[in-house]
Amino acid sequence: SRNVTAGADGVANINVTDSQIPLTGPNSIIGRAVVVHADPDDLGRGGHELSKSTGNAGGRIACGIIGLQG
Repeated sequence: SRNVTAGADGVANINVTDSQIPLTGPNSIIGRAVVVHADPDDLGRGGHELSKSTGNAGGRIACGIIGLQG
């Protein structure tokens, strides 16, 4: 399943559920970078020469900074 969707306007919505990523405090995810790759990460199990180092996820196609909307 995909957790990133992008519309024709170029706006991407990312859905991540993780109980270990805080929104506040010294380890907050707010203000950190996110990079979207062209292909799914094979988690090192794809058998490709890049699987163990990059997950063979392809080129970088988008990036951004995590923030709160409101």
